[in-house]
Amino acid sequence: MTSARLPLANRGIVLVTTLILLLIMSVLGISALRATTLEERMSGNWRDRNLALQAAEAGLRAGERFIGPLAVAPTPRAYPCPADQSCEVFDPADSAKRPTEDGLMSSNPADREEWVEQSREYDSNDDGRDVPGVAALPRYLIEHRGHIRDHLVTGFGSAHETGRDQYRITARGTGQTAVARSVLQSLYIKRYN
Repeated sequence: MTSARLPLANRGIVLVTTLILLLIMSVLGISALRATTLEERMSGNWRDRNLALQAAEAGLRAGERFIGPLAVAPTPRAYPCPADQSCEVFDPADSAKRPTEDGLMSSNPADREEWVEQSREYDSNDDGRDVPGVAALPRYLIEHRGHIRDHLVTGFGSAHETGRDQYRITARGTGQTAVARSVLQSLYIKRYN
């Protein structure tokens, strides 16, 4: 019996082909692993930002619920508030600094710290809900933006003291990490008389 021998030129081609296929499969596997890791990181960041947004919304609701039940307009104070006073509402026109623009939005860390000290911390009693999973509780600050005189019947200006007070509520929330932050503002108009 004679056996057929392969020509010398064909020896080892299977090994080379297998190594090339193995290299291609390795590159595809590494690419898929990197894509999966990136997607996990993106979804984690999205969740963190979403928590920050929910926390800021809770802060806005708390600020609106602070103003809503008041029967008498609170006295606006200058910003920053002296330590011996209780300051719920600030008057930007009477302040050396504008709380929102100079404080929260400032690039100076000292101004941001001052904003945090002057703002009110969210309490679950404000809204009836807890804010779970956040690095820090939301904070909010209320600014009196002015009194708009109007007439109760026609809606236009009147000699009477009827009118509406306008407030700007600024809330800051953080996510699961302190890096994810969200800032929201709302205008709240309240009629006291």
